[in-house]
Amino acid sequence: MDRISTSKSTPMPRDVDNLQSKLDALIRIAKHNEQKQRNFQEYELSLFNSSGLHQLLAIILEQHRVRFKLSDVTLLLLDPEYEFRRLLDNSPTPPAWRKHLLFTEDKNMIS
Repeated sequence: MDRISTSKSTPMPRDVDNLQSKLDALIRIAKHNEQKQRNFQEYELSLFNSSGLHQLLAIILEQHRVRFKLSDVTLLLLDPEYEFRRLLDNSPTPPAWRKHLLFTEDKNMIS
């Protein structure tokens, strides 16, 4: 006796095309996610490798905006003893990113 094959065992060309397009879309998403992960890893390494407070703040306030294509970045620091402000005020010329750095003495402002 001859067996009759059913459509369930052999995908139709339309089904194959549909599956292929879904697979292609998933591969594109995976590649995009890999690029995002590399970008975050590079950013993280630049933060870890910063040589001081000024460089760290420059990375956060300038490079972060560029790297992640943001219109603006502002950082609010809790500074109840004015330590950060004293360290930054000793700089002869204020860096361009200084206007994007805010301080508060009140921890309720950041919670």
